[in-house]
Amino acid sequence: MRGRFGGWVIGVLGLLAGCNEPTSQPDDGGTGDPGDVPILDVEDVLDGAEADVDAADTAYARFAVTAVRPDHGTFQGGSTVIVRGRGFEEGAVVFFDDRMVQIPDTRVLNDNEIAVVTPAGPVGPVEVRVEQGDEVARLADGFTYDAIGIAPASGSVAGGTFVTITGNGTEFADGDAVLFDGRPATDVVVVAAETITCRTPPGAIGPADVTIRGAETELTVRGIFAYFLATDPSNGGLGGDPIGGPGTRTDVCPPAGGEGAKGGSAKSVGTVNVTVLDGATLAPVPEAYVMLGLEDNTTYQGLTDARGMIVFSGPDLSGRQILSAAKEKYETTSIQFFDATDVTIFLIPIPDPEPGPMPPGRLGAEIRGELIFESAGEFARGPWDIVPNPGPGEQKVAYVYVTSWDVWNEPPPPYYGAADYRVTEEDPGIYGYSYEVFARPGTVAVVALAGLERLSDSAFTPYAMGVARHVITGPGETVERVNVYMVHPMDVPLQVELDGAPEVNPSGAPNTYRIDVFLDLGGDGVFWSPLRSRYVTDVSRPVIFPGWVTPNGELSDATYTIVAGAYNRTTDALGQMIDANPFSVVISPGHRNVWEPLVIDRFIGIPYAISPTYGGVVEDDHMAFGSDPVDPDFWLVLLQTLDQSPLWRIILPGCVKEFDLPPVEILAGLEGPPAGYLIWVAYGIRSPGFVYDEWSYRYLSSQYWSAYTADVFLFQFV
Repeated sequence: MRGRFGGWVIGVLGLLAGCNEPTSQPDDGGTGDPGDVPILDVEDVLDGAEADVDAADTAYARFAVTAVRPDHGTFQGGSTVIVRGRGFEEGAVVFFDDRMVQIPDTRVLNDNEIAVVTPAGPVGPVEVRVEQGDEVARLADGFTYDAIGIAPASGSVAGGTFVTITGNGTEFADGDAVLFDGRPATDVVVVAAETITCRTPPGAIGPADVTIRGAETELTVRGIFAYFLATDPSNGGLGGDPIGGPGTRTDVCPPAGGEGAKGGSAKSVGTVNVTVLDGATLAPVPEAYVMLGLEDNTTYQGLTDARGMIVFSGPDLSGRQILSAAKEKYETTSIQFFDATDVTIFLIPIPDPEPGPMPPGRLGAEIRGELIFESAGEFARGPWDIVPNPGPGEQKVAYVYVTSWDVWNEPPPPYYGAADYRVTEEDPGIYGYSYEVFARPGTVAVVALAGLERLSDSAFTPYAMGVARHVITGPGETVERVNVYMVHPMDVPLQVELDGAPEVNPSGAPNTYRIDVFLDLGGDGVFWSPLRSRYVTDVSRPVIFPGWVTPNGELSDATYTIVAGAYNRTTDALGQMIDANPFSVVISPGHRNVWEPLVIDRFIGIPYAISPTYGGVVEDDHMAFGSDPVDPDFWLVLLQTLDQSPLWRIILPGCVKEFDLPPVEILAGLEGPPAGYLIWVAYGIRSPGFVYDEWSYRYLSSQYWSAYTADVFLFQFV
């Protein structure tokens, strides 16, 4: 699937299986493959005390709901829980209050357990219900929706994990403290009334309560963050102490003038614990070949056991290492120049050329209400005074939209299901003008733009905005009487200034700048305006976006997110315009001062091939590329066939732009790479709070990115 910002190369990231946390998946009511519902080992769920039930009703019932584990989760939905009880069968449908769990998010494990992904819901306790044919089993107050969510929801016991806390109806304010099991977080920034960022303090293994404390807020949610000791149990990667023991780790990317990443620590008895899992199923991969270093005669090589594990230990094992893993029908992986005792690798299965069965469909929702304008000092059905009178060939028109999950996932079109999202003064209504709009299930905002539309070509200029906040929609649900008050004049010209962006060449690549403006409404999602984008070739002065709003009223907690980059704008095989590689993009959230230029900077340098050159042959298994002047936090290098079938992935520190391919495939007895031209992708990524020796597959999910760059090159092995 092609992503939003970056044309063809972004399509490559569709191969990054296992990189998304369960809570990060948007429910957009579309037809995408939801994947399997993760299965929780209920004995390991630390936070799931059973909800109180009436023993007389359930003790001897053949069909009953007795508990939900965990019994609470974020108001945004997306929590994976186990519904426990008796008499469950295939075809059971689960509801939280009256909001149905999507069928693809429901998996009957056995007659006592159903794994589900929660829909969004109102803060507080709700009934959990299972319907099975004509039978209904209920558990009053079986699940509680928390007032905040946190991402990521786990981090190292050492602390320092950069997290974002999103609230629903909260009033976060400057000076608020964030505590994890009573320990204060650092670098606390109140972005808006519903958004805080911070770094976690050190903690103990297991779940931690999170408290936000301030003059207007005293809020604690139990067990919503989990500390782990070694590698992230959900996202793999690197973790634990330095290989040579505490205090022996050197900087992977020292300041200018220092040693490079290839320096090592003093020798000592060191250990590297390796676990290899299937990147699609997270099942152990037995008999995967694993090796440390580049030499084919190394003593640190062998096959994983039935648990997918192998341990390397020795007196000469210390400092930064190169670890590679390979097995037939999987993409080979190398993580280079790391210093961590615990490594979990997700080997990505090479896709089967035969497509599997279509996944079950997912349901959207519908929202209905009226647009209400102020007329003669009252909010009633009347003229749209906030919109200028139309000139010749114009008419007053309003369009209604629903927010998306984030800047990465475009919302479903508002007209799905023949919804009437276009409103005119002739439309019926009681107090205003009726509308209906298709929506993703979740916690959303309804945003309406009213303005003038040219009859000749439908060109639309908005003059007013209205917003209805904290609307909760469930799969297949129709939410009525959501009225939108059109009170916000769209009279603010946003100024966006790009500092240090890569140069563009109209006759080369990249050839244009693209800037997108999004209105971030915290827990209600992000508004994708139809007029959000501008393409320019000159950024020597600020780029003006006329017609936005001041954050006040029900928008007082709103912020602007700017996504800006240099792209190669070209046509694809179907003749459609796309923004493709090479590109360098910055995602800059949290802008509130709309009266000063919004400065976007720290663009990562676009990579370029050095060895081999474009179309050249790899010599001595050595590859190198360049990137100037700003480095990312890490590089993801992908070697693929022309049809994007995976061959090898390499993880590198951001300051390292060359690598050697270990002879792992030869030693593993695998076939070598195919002859002829292949694809080489260099992808640079920056993420807030990133530490290379704690790298995990989480960082391959775009929701954690603040900047990225990429380009694609042809090459040959022979």
